[in-house]
Amino acid sequence: MLNLEGQEFRVKGIYNNIEEASNIKQQKMYWLNENNVEGYISSYIELMCTLFDDFDFDDFVKNTACRLGFPPKLIELLQEFRDAIKHYQAKDETDDRAIIEDPNWHIVVKKARDVIKEWNKYDLGSNDRAFKLN
Repeated sequence: MLNLEGQEFRVKGIYNNIEEASNIKQQKMYWLNENNVEGYISSYIELMCTLFDDFDFDDFVKNTACRLGFPPKLIELLQEFRDAIKHYQAKDETDDRAIIEDPNWHIVVKKARDVIKEWNKYDLGSNDRAFKLN
């Protein structure tokens, strides 16, 4: 079992943000309001602010994930994703369509997919599932 030390909300929020970053279809739905049946609205800027400001993703990757007992492989993938998304340069941060279509953004999306795929192996995810290691 992970010892979440009261970090459940933060861990779920980080997972959900990485999941959004990993899914172009979801980005089109949330960022561009294409076929948005969920009613949730987001944007590239919102994703970045939530991940790095609200959930202090840098600290999570550097310190918290290890302290909580996240597996080393997952931490490595979190670091790779963090580095990719921090170094991504949008031509216009307010043009979500251009970001979604940018091949450089697709590198970030791939890194996010790798994180989600690994994270799901351990059932550390969202939607009120148990945060446990198998």
